[in-house]
Amino acid sequence: MFVRIETPTEKVELTAYAPTACYGPAECQLSQGLLDAYANGRATPAALLDWGRTRQGGTPKRAEREELLAAWGGTPRRPER
Repeated sequence: MFVRIETPTEKVELTAYAPTACYGPAECQLSQGLLDAYANGRATPAALLDWGRTRQGGTPKRAEREELLAAWGGTPRRPER
């Protein structure tokens, strides 16, 4: 799928891969929180885009993905039970 993010100063369209079958509930919730933060102006995709430009070596493991999503969206991470 494609994700288009528009701000008053720029438009960015990205390819977004959605293998959500392998994501846990916490990761899905953090992803939704990040999208909500973008939509409501509480966050911008700048950190995500910067990370993507410098990232080498594929997709991070679940714990790192959750930490990144929480940081980018400003969402406190809930401890796992």
